[in-house]
Amino acid sequence: MMRESGRVGREASFWAGLLLVGLLGCGPVPPDGGASSEAERDGLVLRLTGGTYSDGSGRVGLALVATFRDEQGRGPAESWTALLSDSRGALASSFVYPLGGEPGSHAAWWWWNVGLAPGETYRLELSRAGGDRVSASFTAPDSQSLPVPPVTLSADGALLTWQPVLGASSYGCQVFKDGALQLSWRGGTTECDVSALPAGTYTASVLAFNTSLESLAADVSQRPVLPTEFHVSEGRLAFSKGQGPGVTLRAAAAGGALHYGRAQPGLALWVGLARADGTPLEQGGTVELIGPGLRAETPLRFSYPPNARQHLVWSYDTPPLSGRYTLTARLGTHVLSTAFSIGELSSLASPLDVRAVASPSGGAQVSWRAVEGSRAYSVSVWDNQGTLVAVQWTTAADTTFASGTFATGRAYDVYVAATDVELASTVTPTRVTVSENTYLPASFVAR
Repeated sequence: MMRESGRVGREASFWAGLLLVGLLGCGPVPPDGGASSEAERDGLVLRLTGGTYSDGSGRVGLALVATFRDEQGRGPAESWTALLSDSRGALASSFVYPLGGEPGSHAAWWWWNVGLAPGETYRLELSRAGGDRVSASFTAPDSQSLPVPPVTLSADGALLTWQPVLGASSYGCQVFKDGALQLSWRGGTTECDVSALPAGTYTASVLAFNTSLESLAADVSQRPVLPTEFHVSEGRLAFSKGQGPGVTLRAAAAGGALHYGRAQPGLALWVGLARADGTPLEQGGTVELIGPGLRAETPLRFSYPPNARQHLVWSYDTPPLSGRYTLTARLGTHVLSTAFSIGELSSLASPLDVRAVASPSGGAQVSWRAVEGSRAYSVSVWDNQGTLVAVQWTTAADTTFASGTFATGRAYDVYVAATDVELASTVTPTRVTVSENTYLPASFVAR
């Protein structure tokens, strides 16, 4: 049932145009400042370091940066297939170190679903035709991940923008259409120009790095200085670009847990659909969600209401399984698709001491004990036929339904849901938590 109110087989992300490798030859030598190994083979020297990847889901992934260079700073002339492992075995495979070219060869990879464990040693092994194998390793740091860039779209739909991220030295922007890369940018500013893209539907990824990859590329020595740690964070936004002003739309989503009195929580979902300038759409639409436990043949479906800049829904029967989800929204002629991850679930106590008192002429007053960590509440009233009669959002621990809302003499049940999402904020949440007094509704008879 849904309520609306209002180790292996892992996926890696790779920065297009970058390279990554590990090498073992004459024996490990510590690179500058890092708990990593360095090795040389066939005139190529590898330097490797790593750290965290974060997309705000609560799960900390793994990020790597490395150089694998000859004396001119170029990468290898032939392809090497890579394998990532830790002390327990293989973590990721079937990715390659790209071929050499211009001096300044370097690479960065990040895995959202390969968890980083502080103190664990990770090993990158390369192999090439003929059976040669080379490898390097590093020990994961005990440090915090970078905050996620809060991505927004300018009112004219020409720029992706974000606020500076604490600890970030540079940023990257990648825009895709139907899975194909359309735009790739990297630099130190906090905006990405998408004005040259033709009309169409796109997904954007904005990345924050704790080190300047441009500086690493500019250093063409064989043994450039790597950061002692390498951290990456990612924010996402989907947008549908129209032919004129006012017809560019944006979409974002976040997921998490619904706590409603059972050991297994349900799925909570925040969705934001609006024009580029943030104004809501007059028409509603339909939304489908697929991901862990939700196949394309049987997606989670719900309606998106008209004139709503954002919408919060939850499903009692759908568990919030860890992994990557894809949300597709159909709004008139527009179809937008965006992705989000669910990682570590957060908790939120259910509203207690819910009281509902009938007011004269079909009104009601509802109050409850404030929930620590909650930023908003949804109060829904249902009749004894299971029909939703009224719903209100509030930031206080009480609300009033006006006269004429309820039929005199009829009984009603009241449910209060708390959430940690600030619904008035223009910033996309990275995860969402909801709790509800599902099994302890308050009741009243209208008068």
